[in-house]
Amino acid sequence: MRHHRHLDVDEHQRGRARAPRPGLRGLSGEPSPHGPGQGQRLVLALPARPPRRGGHERGDRRAPVRRLGRGGKPPARPEGHLGVVLVVTSFADNMVLPFHLASGVFRGRLVRCGRAVADCIEPHAYPAPVARLVAETVVLGIVLASALKYEGVFTLQIQGDGPVRTLVADVTSAGMIRAVARFDETRLAALPEDASLAALVGRGHLAFTVDQGAHTERYQGIVGLEGETLAACVQTYFDVSEQVATRLLVAVAPADESQPWRASALLLQRMPAEAGGRDGEDWDDAWQTASVLMASLRSDEMLDTTLDPETLLRRPFHGADLRLAAPRPVFYGCRCSRRKVGRALLTLPQADLDDLAREGSIDVTCEFCKATYALTLQDLADLADEDPSGPA
Repeated sequence: MRHHRHLDVDEHQRGRARAPRPGLRGLSGEPSPHGPGQGQRLVLALPARPPRRGGHERGDRRAPVRRLGRGGKPPARPEGHLGVVLVVTSFADNMVLPFHLASGVFRGRLVRCGRAVADCIEPHAYPAPVARLVAETVVLGIVLASALKYEGVFTLQIQGDGPVRTLVADVTSAGMIRAVARFDETRLAALPEDASLAALVGRGHLAFTVDQGAHTERYQGIVGLEGETLAACVQTYFDVSEQVATRLLVAVAPADESQPWRASALLLQRMPAEAGGRDGEDWDDAWQTASVLMASLRSDEMLDTTLDPETLLRRPFHGADLRLAAPRPVFYGCRCSRRKVGRALLTLPQADLDDLAREGSIDVTCEFCKATYALTLQDLADLADEDPSGPA
């Protein structure tokens, strides 16, 4: 019989120097409209309009979102005014769609995931309540990661003392996602399928971590699990910690006969003055209006596969100077490898390795993707002689 271990096979970096804090204080700049695999972007430029008397570029206090009903018509505009920048995209699912309202003063992200989130769930055969939490964790991780400029890995982790002890979702800067949940089957079985977040996870915290690689210090933000949903906990983090006006919606649907697990998230932020935002009573009113319109979106609309992303966003923001950028793909994948597994094992004392390999090899299963790696003591000895900076 081979000895079998379950490991988180990512290597731990030491000796980190302090890196610039990425923070979550506002959405980053938009991607290049012609990046690989992003589709094409058709931009219809807005005609220049003279400012009001006494105004100038930063002093113009015209509110960009006013007198708009959900799906209704905007007020009359000057001839030639174009309120929407059209986007021709090559995909409408498993993506992040950046968008602007009010000439960039309000910025947002729409995330829609089908197969990508299902691939995080299906290998594990999670019970329904756990699978739903994993889907919500994944889509929250994606939308939060998309709000940052970083090169590396964004991790959203939930830790509690309930039956579901841990939820982890990783999002790389390239858009690759993976997730895992750890839970107590006996304690979970005692709960109803519609158990609350408090019953499932208990007391604990939600943490964001940005790891930009060797020789950098990880940035981390933490908030207590005090909301009715994970999305509500994240909303609390923005309300209390970031001082950036933020609105967040999340929708999740289980798999059925016609489609796999699905998840969607919508994030809208009012940019601070240092990031191009504007202050004033009219802009306060505009933000309130945009928030109300956003809240009118229903979960079934966010998850409707017959609605393309552009149509979905125009439902609440019709006529609100909506501008769409090129979408970014998200996809399931795991960063585990035979070399990473071996290097994780090499951190164990030799006596432990000898014991684990006494019947030939050590089998290690990745927690995230369930891939299994078998390594002998000779494999580990060969790996120990390799250049540690070599490819993974």
